[in-house]
Amino acid sequence: MKKIILYILIGALVIGGGIFVYQKINSSKVPASFQLKNQPQILQKAIKLDPNKAVCDQISSAAVEGILGEKVERVESIFEAPFSICQYYFSDNDFLSLSSGNFSSGPFSYEEQRKNAEILGKEVKTNPKINTEHFIVMEKNGYVGEIILKITDDYFLGIDFFSLRSMHFRKVTSEEVAVEFSANLVNYLQTGKINKINIDFSNTGTTSQPAEDQSFTQEDSGGVPLPEDEELINSFSNLIDQGKVKDALKMLSLQNISSEEMKKMWQEQFEAMKSVKVLLVEPVMKNNWTDQRREYKVVLDMMMDESSKDASIPYYGYDQGRNTRFITLIKEGDKWFIETITTAP
Repeated sequence: MKKIILYILIGALVIGGGIFVYQKINSSKVPASFQLKNQPQILQKAIKLDPNKAVCDQISSAAVEGILGEKVERVESIFEAPFSICQYYFSDNDFLSLSSGNFSSGPFSYEEQRKNAEILGKEVKTNPKINTEHFIVMEKNGYVGEIILKITDDYFLGIDFFSLRSMHFRKVTSEEVAVEFSANLVNYLQTGKINKINIDFSNTGTTSQPAEDQSFTQEDSGGVPLPEDEELINSFSNLIDQGKVKDALKMLSLQNISSEEMKKMWQEQFEAMKSVKVLLVEPVMKNNWTDQRREYKVVLDMMMDESSKDASIPYYGYDQGRNTRFITLIKEGDKWFIETITTAP
């Protein structure tokens, strides 16, 4: 089964697994503090990328292999306008994901993605080495989550580094290397020239263990969940498992059910989940917990309706069987609700 990871930060977009939620933001209400400061003035060349063609057909495995200096074992492509996703697989099933979208407005547009990343508390920055308009989204652990390139006013290309999961590739998600890779990719798209980044993987060990299982050895993760939180997560999953989708919707935070369109989106995905069993609930990122927000790693055993393989994202990104998700709980009033369900903390 194809695994798809496409990190477009729009409230919470989950690919490589699962559910995505977006929060529409009225640009007229976004304060000036959310605007990027000191945007560098860059002499830009045109990027040769066609929104009507699949990314895989325009950025070859040879180009990615040449820039990164690692052999691409295979390529998987998903193209359903206006989205295109290309995954370049290396050893140990690690892959680099390039994704594009063609939107002039709305939550998937370049500007709204940037604003939503900031509103979600992500550090958003730029780097003058990348010779086109862009923004970099930093994760709380100090790694680069993604870099979004603005190709035209309506068209963007996202470079997702999270799916380079093994320790062999951990250097790639450092800011220095991620910027260098992105700069060389932009140069390739502008000139057709392939320049290898300056990185040596030889002194890093390899492992096939997913990053999501490596990232929680910190003192602020693990242990026993709060009973009320575990009960909420179990109740939510049980309602979906029992087909009580409308009741499950009531356990989502207000931002997730703020419109009929969003309710319908959630309902369709919940109805495609024919079986949901909770195998593990474990606290994560406890140092970041507040009186209003807590986060858990949840391992699920799932069965998806076979008809959902024809969804725009097959099976809505879930696997048949074991799935790991990170669920954030938020307090609204005097009650707790499900705020986000993601593939990474």
